[in-house]
Amino acid sequence: MKTISKTAIVLTFITLGITNVAKGQIYESEACFYSQAGSSSVSRIVRFEGSRKLVWVKTYFNRDKLAESKYYYENESWTDGKDQVQMYEYDYSMSTSQRVVYKRVEKRKIHDWQCAYCQYSTNFSCLNCPSIGIGCGRHGYEDGDKYYVAFSKDKSSFIYWREAKSDIDKTPRDKTTYTRVPKKDLLPKAANYDFLNE
Repeated sequence: MKTISKTAIVLTFITLGITNVAKGQIYESEACFYSQAGSSSVSRIVRFEGSRKLVWVKTYFNRDKLAESKYYYENESWTDGKDQVQMYEYDYSMSTSQRVVYKRVEKRKIHDWQCAYCQYSTNFSCLNCPSIGIGCGRHGYEDGDKYYVAFSKDKSSFIYWREAKSDIDKTPRDKTTYTRVPKKDLLPKAANYDFLNE
């Protein structure tokens, strides 16, 4: 009887381990380049940091930088909220066997209508609407909208969407699909002088 119980426990842990691996975050040392589905222009650069369950998404691409160094974007220092970089954290509960999901929660400044700084930092057309206050940041922050990126296991594509905090149904908004562009297609091409042999 004890042997059966031990076997059942071992099988349970093995199953949980397989499930965890199937839904685990992505490990990738190279910067990945993506264009919006149907477009040929790169509009997103992604760096995975699997050891810390993070992914970084940059919304600005300059091909000239790859001419400087093919590893420019790997060596560049990326900071959340600077230079069009946003950090997302691995979301185990949303990830599936098909997609690895990362989430970013917007932080909104708490608005205090008794605070002169808050009033001055607000758009004047919204002064009579407390729900739209921007806030000065001195009263703390609250969670706002949630943003998601869901990568295919082979990193060939990802889906972006947003969930508005005010939406009680949590409807995915602004859903956009991006497809990966191989880095080799973006690197400078060697000059072709075949015409000199004509």
